[in-house]
Amino acid sequence: MSADECNPDGYLPLTRADIAGLKSRGVLPAELPETPAIPLVERLKGSWGLPFVILFALAAKALLKYRPRGALKTKDAQA
Repeated sequence: MSADECNPDGYLPLTRADIAGLKSRGVLPAELPETPAIPLVERLKGSWGLPFVILFALAAKALLKYRPRGALKTKDAQA
């Protein structure tokens, strides 16, 4: 939490106990969650998941490009 009204030069780390105390005194809204809800895309970016998803998509595209075209012939079909 910022000490200078969201000025990025000042940063005040808060523990869960600090947040609970600020909520009880009315400084922070009671409905404020103790842990932030981070969107899935942001979680993927932060944990190298997005590069993995991109790599998986490229590999799947490559596999689909080089798959056999047409039905496989079997001995039963020829007889």
